[in-house]
Amino acid sequence: MLLFGTCFVDFMEGKKGIVGKIANERVEILFSMAEKCITTEPELSASYVNILEHIVKHYHLRLNKNLKGRICKKCHVVLVPGFNCTVRIRSSSKLVAYTCSKCKSDMRILYI
Repeated sequence: MLLFGTCFVDFMEGKKGIVGKIANERVEILFSMAEKCITTEPELSASYVNILEHIVKHYHLRLNKNLKGRICKKCHVVLVPGFNCTVRIRSSSKLVAYTCSKCKSDMRILYI
């Protein structure tokens, strides 16, 4: 704890504290950087995702559904439709299926 003026600020409050907010901002920045450079430099993008996952595990954060659904769970690559994954809509079961072209893993998301 540090004393600023008359109030105490606790820096190690996990998700709710200042450290958690900074970690969430870094995760968003790293994901946007990985997304921008996936087409030109896939190795650099993979290292950004590796750092992102390390931050998430270290600070016990949860990825929001938007980010979680765009990273392959098996090979940890940012999925870009048409570049490194295929997207198929299964209207009978109301699913969207993303297939990673690197590891061939399949991820299904329900839509209504």
